[in-house]
Amino acid sequence: MAVWRYESFTLAFRGGSNPNSWVFDWAGDRRRGRRLMPRRPPSAQIFRETPPRYIDPYLRRKPSVPHQVTAFREGNGVRVEISYALPRSRMMSEHDSRVYSIDDGLFLFDRTWNEIASDRRQVNFSWDEPDSATRTRMDSIRTSYLFDRSQLNLDPGTYHLVLEARDPVSHTIATFRDAYTFAYPDTGLIVSDLLLASKIEPRSETQDSHRDLAIDPNPIRTFDADNPVFVYLEVYNLKQNAFGRTDYQITYQ
Repeated sequence: MAVWRYESFTLAFRGGSNPNSWVFDWAGDRRRGRRLMPRRPPSAQIFRETPPRYIDPYLRRKPSVPHQVTAFREGNGVRVEISYALPRSRMMSEHDSRVYSIDDGLFLFDRTWNEIASDRRQVNFSWDEPDSATRTRMDSIRTSYLFDRSQLNLDPGTYHLVLEARDPVSHTIATFRDAYTFAYPDTGLIVSDLLLASKIEPRSETQDSHRDLAIDPNPIRTFDADNPVFVYLEVYNLKQNAFGRTDYQITYQ
């Protein structure tokens, strides 16, 4: 017989007359009695017969994130630029302040999910309410998001990229995860990914590389009807003439 004691009551287990049952005596301060209960299978058998089940406690608090991942050749490696838009209505629903802090994490894994790099940081956003003359702009798509961006320099290969941005007030976690293969051959005419931008402005008089441009990515891929559309791209392995010059045209439709 086994006896378990829990403060004010005691459970005493002993074998019953029925081999498929067991009996326990329940002794408490006010009640005493005997109950006949069916025998339960051993815990190891329950574990084998019950499929594993996990319920994500943040499942309803994980909005998807509009994002843009673009790769460009950088020396012998690849420069990866990541931009994403956090939905203000989901992330900031419980905020009263116009300044918000987000716990931001960008994680990089190889093809077998071994972590290669991670970047955890706190990002501060400010949100200014417009005056009454421009209040209608609050309803536009672009002003419904908070934008952030990161850059990684990688060796060519296949990677898993994961973003998690957590609002410590509402406990909402905006996230995305995708697999990418980054590689650029050294021969043949190659065009990089296309980076859709809301604005591109020169930083210097000459534009010899991406460092000479100020680029605001547009991960939501949405423009107002009266706004221009900007696209940034890089072309590799162009043939040069005797003076080291290239000649090319880009057409779009």
